[in-house]
Parts: sequence; structure tokens; C-alpha cells
Amino acid sequence: EDISKSMNKIKPKILGCGEGKIGTLMLSLVVNSDGTVKTAKVTGKFATDPAGVCAENIAKTAKFPPFSNPTASVTYPFVFAPKPGE
Repeated sequence: EDISKSMNKIKPKILGCGEGKIGTLMLSLVVNSDGTVKTAKVTGKFATDPAGVCAENIAKTAKFPPFSNPTASVTYPFVFAPKPGE
């Protein structure tokens, strides 16, 4: 639930990275125990696309609630779709 809340905060910006594109961007994060993002990597068809690079840069600004493990890994999908009426 905390992960979804944190990802939802950056979702509009990430979806903005893929404006005009269609498909699912898979974002893999490693999060430090203090809630900061250690690494962000896009996998799949958007890995080398400018939309993927944009999403990685935005994801690095995400903040998560602190936790006790040294790090946590999260993979999260973002679906790029045409806007209604397009």
C-alpha cells in the first residue's frame, strides 16, 4: 500500500514521459532503508527509449516510507495509452 501511494505521486510525471506512446513501461527500483531511491531501471521495450530515460530520472526522486531492511526491490508497471478521443 505504501509503495502504491509513493508510486502514484510520480505516476502523472512518468505517464507524461510516454505521451503519444502505447505500451507498458516496467520500472524496477531499489529503495534504501531511509526511503530514497538507490537505483531506477526501465526494462522491456522502453529501456532504451527516451520515455524510459525520462521515467528513470523521475523515479529517482520518489520517496518511500523508511523501513528496517537495508534495501527493498520493487518492480512497477506504468501503462501508456492514447488519451480518450485520440
